[in-house]
Amino acid sequence: MLFLRNILQHPSYMLDNQLKNVIFFFVLCFQSLVFAQIDDDIDKYSPSFEYNKQQSNQANIIEQVISREKPTLPSYNHSLRVNSLLDSIYSANKQIKFMEGYRIQVYSGENKELANQAKELVYKIFPNADIYTIYKQPTYRIKLGDFIDKLEAIRVLDSKIKKPFPKALLISDNVFIKRKVKYE
Repeated sequence: MLFLRNILQHPSYMLDNQLKNVIFFFVLCFQSLVFAQIDDDIDKYSPSFEYNKQQSNQANIIEQVISREKPTLPSYNHSLRVNSLLDSIYSANKQIKFMEGYRIQVYSGENKELANQAKELVYKIFPNADIYTIYKQPTYRIKLGDFIDKLEAIRVLDSKIKKPFPKALLISDNVFIKRKVKYE
């Protein structure tokens, strides 16, 4: 409305005040007539659903299919292909012997006698454990276990190894997958 009033007051529209008021009144009345024709009944806009006999026939067909005694078999069986893929994955995984895991390094030094003493002491603590002696000139390293789980390796290190070997470390290494020893 203000827009219309501004246009009518523009100098190019040099109309007299009485004509301006008539036009303004006419626009105001026309606007109220347009808004008066809006119907407040919104029920005619909401969707309505009627019962359809065709829908009940579809329900009967579904019940008949469900109630069949013999199930319908698929025309193509995918399980053979899936089984062959699983077998190939199994055979590939069967060849993997190592994975990234953890070992406890009990001793690291140049003295062979101390390395053997450390190895004997570890065998006394864990008679079934896997103990590895690694020699890279001039250093001997004695490592214990094949731990896949870091938490288990830390538990063994803290509870059994730290007292006799205070300098023992947890080391990331390639470990054998198949070996599983309980360290209790």
